[in-house]
Amino acid sequence: MKPFLFNMLGSSDKRSSCLGKRRYSQRSAERSTQTLAQKYHEPFQAYKCQHCDSWHVGHPLFWRWNSDKKRKYGVV
Repeated sequence: MKPFLFNMLGSSDKRSSCLGKRRYSQRSAERSTQTLAQKYHEPFQAYKCQHCDSWHVGHPLFWRWNSDKKRKYGVV
């Protein structure tokens, strides 16, 4: 049986993992997280991609989950 996170994240296919994502330098990604957070009033984070060695910006993985759901799946 596959682990929960693997099922949730799907395959680690290098060709599709960066499809549709904008590539940033580290400094630009850090600035974009602040700009997007202020614009949308939501949390954003910058992360280094393991496939393309660039930086991407997105929401934290479990940011919409409530405390009960996080506890249920052992995320807390």
